[in-house]
Amino acid sequence: MTLNSFRLTLSLLCGAVGCSHAVSPPKCARAADCESPAATLFVRNNKWTDVVIYVVHGSSRDRLGQVPSVESAVYPVPPALLAPDGQIVFHVQVLGTPEIFRTAPIMVVSSHTIIDLVIENFIDYSTFFVSSEDPP
Repeated sequence: MTLNSFRLTLSLLCGAVGCSHAVSPPKCARAADCESPAATLFVRNNKWTDVVIYVVHGSSRDRLGQVPSVESAVYPVPPALLAPDGQIVFHVQVLGTPEIFRTAPIMVVSSHTIIDLVIENFIDYSTFFVSSEDPP
């Protein structure tokens, strides 16, 4: 084995070992991030374009995430995003267009509140359904 081939083999082995490390779960930066979710949002995007989901409270909004076209996503909603009266409103922005869909205020009654949001290709036909599970 020549010196160059030995160096190449050694660098490949070190690179493989360096990339195969265990990843620890992320630590919570804030106490609100570690709390159990106030609700769980299930989104099914039937549009041909991506959408961005926001939580609206008062005059501000917080981004939950982006759902690619014709895909689904699940988002836990932390208690810090609820209004003081326990209500929540979701705002859906279609990327690249002025189209929006906004839910009516949803009352979150327990930590097992489930919200199903279906975004249709014609945004005005979008729907949401709210249910609650019994605690285990």
